[in-house]
Amino acid sequence: MSFFDEADYHTLFDLGRRAAKWPVRISTKAPVNVADPAFPRDIFRAHLFTLQFWSG
Repeated sequence: MSFFDEADYHTLFDLGRRAAKWPVRISTKAPVNVADPAFPRDIFRAHLFTLQFWSG
């Protein structure tokens, strides 16, 4: 199974407050590693996201 086989898997994302407004900061990174031959090639097509929420 590869990383992309799990792309259709979704879980509920619940912050615990219905109909609340949440400020959010989103960061993204596209990993690149050309020095390590053991680095998985499939991850070159992936983008990693970090979401930070705080109550308004």
